[in-house]
Amino acid sequence: DHPDQVRLDGQVRELTVVFTDLAGFTTLSERLQERTVPLLNDYMGRMVPIIRKHNGYVNKFLGYGMMFFYGAPQENTYHASDAVTTVLEMRALMLEFNRELAAGGLPEVLMRVGISSGEMVVGDAGSADASDYTVLGDMVNLASRLESANKVTGTKIMINDRAAQLVGELFL
Repeated sequence: DHPDQVRLDGQVRELTVVFTDLAGFTTLSERLQERTVPLLNDYMGRMVPIIRKHNGYVNKFLGYGMMFFYGAPQENTYHASDAVTTVLEMRALMLEFNRELAAGGLPEVLMRVGISSGEMVVGDAGSADASDYTVLGDMVNLASRLESANKVTGTKIMINDRAAQLVGELFL
């Protein structure tokens, strides 16, 4: 919408950020070696369209996980509910992905998720010749920690209190 802006300066906005990781994928990758990359590409190739379908912005691929956010660059009043809807759809698709792994004699993997809504800085971060449109701040760090906390608690999805407020009674 703004071709005159080469870079998007930082703004403080209320957004929702999601971190995912695949539990068990390290063991699988050790077994598959170089065949890990095509399998990971297949997984990501299934998940990215779901994120985009629900107005998400794919920010980073982090090893076996992803970071994506809602509410920027386009404004989105429903950023938290779009994030939760995305994650639930992704988890449903994991059933099919795991069936295919099992059919190939491979172990299943589990997707862990952390979702955080709140004020964060969004914009281009980096050097003049290599930048990344991203989100920064405590709420971003919290989403990453919520994803990791699933390991300890035995849960699959954790959201912060602000995300829960924003989705209200849309989800159980």
